[in-house]
This record gives sequence, C-alpha cells and structure tokens, in this order.
Amino acid sequence: MPPTTLAAALDDVEARLKEAAIEDPRFESRVLVARAVGLSVGEVLFYSRRPISPAEASQIARYTEERSKRRPVSHIFGEKEFWSLTFEVTPDVLTPRPDTETLVEAALELIPDRDRTLSVLDLGVGSGCILISLLTELPQAYGVGVDIDFDACLVARRNAVRLGLDNRSAIIQGDWISAIGGKFDLVLSNPPYIPIGEIETLEPEVRDYEPRLALSGGRDGLDCYKRILTGVGTVIRPGGSLLLEVGSGQAPLVSAMARQNPLFRVKTTTDLGKVERCVLATVIDH
Repeated sequence: MPPTTLAAALDDVEARLKEAAIEDPRFESRVLVARAVGLSVGEVLFYSRRPISPAEASQIARYTEERSKRRPVSHIFGEKEFWSLTFEVTPDVLTPRPDTETLVEAALELIPDRDRTLSVLDLGVGSGCILISLLTELPQAYGVGVDIDFDACLVARRNAVRLGLDNRSAIIQGDWISAIGGKFDLVLSNPPYIPIGEIETLEPEVRDYEPRLALSGGRDGLDCYKRILTGVGTVIRPGGSLLLEVGSGQAPLVSAMARQNPLFRVKTTTDLGKVERCVLATVIDH
C-alpha cells in the first residue's frame, strides 16, 4: 500500500535507498520527497503529518525507483545548483560539483576590479557552469566555451539563455584550442582527468551515467593537460592566466608540466577539503 503521509513516505523512501546502498539515504529521501510534493526539505519535515495525494505518491515512487538504480539526482531532476545558480544537466555533460567552484573562486581572486572588460575562454565547457558563473560575477566580461561534443554544446547554450547570458557568450564545437582564434585574459578548464583504468572503480552514479568522454584522461589521466598546455600560450594575453582543475594528487605533475613554459608563473590552490584542486599559471607580462 502506498504511503499516505509525508512521514510515511520519508520512511519508505529511506528504506528503499538504504537497500540500494545510497550513501546518505535519510538526506536523499527528504530531497526526493520534497521535490515530488513541491515543498522545501524543511517544510517536508515540519509538515510531516500532511497527507499526500495519489499523484504525489506516484511521483515519489518514480523518483525512488530511479534513484534506487543509482541514477544521479541531477539526472532525475534535470538540474543541479552550482555557484548559487541552477544549471540544466543531462547525460551529455558532467554534473557540476562543489569542488569545481574552487576554479571560479581562484579566477575571481585574480580580478580585484570586477567591472573590467575581460575575455574568458572555457575549454571543455560541458554544462557551462564555470563560464556562466564567472560571467555573472564579471558584468563587463565576454566568454567563449568550447566542447568537442555537440550535445554538450547545446546544453551549455541553453544554460546561457536560461540565465540571461547568451548575449555575452558564445559556445563553439571544437577540439580544445584548435577551434580558437584571438587571445583571452582568462583561460579555464576542468578537463577529463580520470585514468582510464580507474573508471570502472568509480561510483555507479559516475561510472554508469556520466559521459565517458568527459571522464577519461587517458592511461595516466594527464592526456588532456598535455594537449591544453602544448598550445595554450597562443591564446593567453600577457598578464593573463590559465586555471586548470586537477584530480587528487595530480597538482604536482600538472604544475611541473606548466613550468616547462618559461613564461608561466605557477602556483596551486586548495579546495574546502584541503586538496590541491587548481593549478594556476600566469603569463609573465614583460
């Protein structure tokens, strides 16, 4: 018999998610039930004795079934919050992650005057979360996003439109820097960096649902960094910067690769977990 109150629904969903080995079934049960009935998580807990309709019970059941298959919540809802903005998410793009906000923060720290006219390039734009988040903070900036996957480009374009930034951005299908002409003040990338042999060991939400093209960094996880660093000097202005997100333990290797360019001044920044998450290379302005 389907649950008839919010409290009963929460208990039922939590039990199902626990069986599916979801890491935090209690929290996720609240998220799924709240979304299904159109309330906030706090309201669901406060009004726990509230009856639910058959239609709401059916929606809760659908969400629970999908999550029990380890389908990511971002795919179930079709969206994910990043930098306090809501981005459309599909299986064609990586789900935006809090770690990546480190890249946005590091870029903004380089710009004391946020009203400057700036140009921004995002390599491997995916959902557009990095580029669009930066443009919301930099009202005079213009940005270009590049992705080799056409469907990912469509997602990024839709996100630019829904967040009102399509007039200050362009999304281009292309293979890293080969698609780009001109020079930029900021170049950012969260490239694929998982060693190909490790992908099968990832959580099912990533391994089975996220695009392999956006995960695999080749045998050692460094293939995309090598390609970016080979040509990126041609698209950064003097005094401009390259910011790269890196996986855990990769910062020393990627930093060493960047230092092979004598014009780069290189440092790293850490995320909230104290992991070196961003390699920052600034072009020396003679």
